[in-house]
Amino acid sequence: MIQILNQWGLPIIFAGVIALVVHRFVLFTVLVSSHSMEPTLSSGDRLLTVRIYGHNRVKRQDIIAFYSREYEMVMVKRVIGLPGDSVTIQNDGFVIIDGKKLQENYVHFDNCRSGTFNVPENQFMLLGDNRKKSTDSRSWAEPFITEKDMLGRIVYRIYPLRRMKYLSANCIENARNEKIP
Repeated sequence: MIQILNQWGLPIIFAGVIALVVHRFVLFTVLVSSHSMEPTLSSGDRLLTVRIYGHNRVKRQDIIAFYSREYEMVMVKRVIGLPGDSVTIQNDGFVIIDGKKLQENYVHFDNCRSGTFNVPENQFMLLGDNRKKSTDSRSWAEPFITEKDMLGRIVYRIYPLRRMKYLSANCIENARNEKIP
């Protein structure tokens, strides 16, 4: 019995410890619970997320998971404003950052709320891709998220299986062209 325990028990315990460490410090999954990121992400999508350590790893247009203190839940949105940015959302929905128009092929503009936002140091402005249905920086009591509330950068949609896809600001595609059966 001791030989079987040594042969199987220790490797199983070791694998369990490694899995816990990876989940705690490297990767975790997030469930999308709203329609605010459509067409890029849909409610019910399960996402693989890489933990963020330090704001300098966050880039404009990254999709991130963060903890909302206002709603007391984990949310998923897209980074639009970086620390120090001046972000203007025009009446037609287009975003201007420090005087330059942001290319956003993935966004729905309908019924867009406009305004100008000056992003403080160590904070970020986040918007949903479905601007009509998104509760985001434009409507929060505190419009910016601090780096300590950022949990991770979304890298891959792992569920549903038929829609598995790599997601990154460096490989943004026009999500409207993605066919959903």
